[in-house]
Amino acid sequence: GAGKRIFGMNFLMAGVSNGEKACYFSLEEPTEETRKQMTAFGWNLESLESEGKLALKQPELYEFDELLTLIEETVKGMQAKRLVFDSISVLGLYFQDDFKLRRALIGFERMVKRLGCTAIVLSESCAKIEQSSCGVEEFVADGVIELGLSGKESVFQRALFVSKMRSTNHSLRVHPFQIEAGKGIVVYPGEKVLGSF
Repeated sequence: GAGKRIFGMNFLMAGVSNGEKACYFSLEEPTEETRKQMTAFGWNLESLESEGKLALKQPELYEFDELLTLIEETVKGMQAKRLVFDSISVLGLYFQDDFKLRRALIGFERMVKRLGCTAIVLSESCAKIEQSSCGVEEFVADGVIELGLSGKESVFQRALFVSKMRSTNHSLRVHPFQIEAGKGIVVYPGEKVLGSF
């Protein structure tokens, strides 16, 4: 409910509007459900798929190496420049320890860079002390953008914070955002958030 899927799709749609091809891999939500949900933001994913500008995939995850092969073949086949992977939290369930998960994520990161692709990997946070559900994703990623709620007393608003972005002088402020019909995520960088994030 934080807006992760919409955030990821915003990233892909921005690329498509600039002539870049894009891929969306979901280990959770069925692709048909994603197509339906995104029409609220004016994104006709089915049309973009038929034009070869977007690929939506819901792979069966049995072997991580098979998943990497599918991603690589899809990205290469359509020469995609952007991809979203939803979600790494599900992937963590397939590994017995953090070392194996971290090694798998490093392999994923290297493959994405080799393909010349920019990826957003979605993850869930289950506790305030960890940024991600598995606790290792943020160490592998070049950047970490946290989405959540900020509030004071009984009033809450959506907010995001860039907690890490390698080689970039990024904002260290928490920024409010809204999910708007026909647009997706709209950030208000000049406004302050309510209470604490």
